[in-house]
Amino acid sequence: MNLHIKTPSVSWENEYAMATIANASMYGYNFSIAPRAKINDGQFDVVLVKKAPVFKYFSLALRMLFKSLDKSPLVTYFTGSEMQISTKDATYYHLDGEGYKSTQNEFVFKVDPQSLYLLV
Repeated sequence: MNLHIKTPSVSWENEYAMATIANASMYGYNFSIAPRAKINDGQFDVVLVKKAPVFKYFSLALRMLFKSLDKSPLVTYFTGSEMQISTKDATYYHLDGEGYKSTQNEFVFKVDPQSLYLLV
């Protein structure tokens, strides 16, 4: 899918197979999608997987298990506290493991620091 990504400092457009905006490092089952992510740093970790022949994606699964996905030449990895991602067409996405079909083609992400309060 063709994505247009805009941050406060830069914007670009490219073809990607997957875009992940993470606040934590793990998906589950010990698969690390964002190995450098820290849940309390006030930043999203963004993982963009470039479009490639399908056989090249098998190495990404191993990299996720060994927490080195960010070192793959197929991956663009950056952090930021706010960004906008647009597609030309509506697309599918998942949020915390639940799949959805979007009714829009623009997604805005912004960290809201100090917004979660826990009573223990």
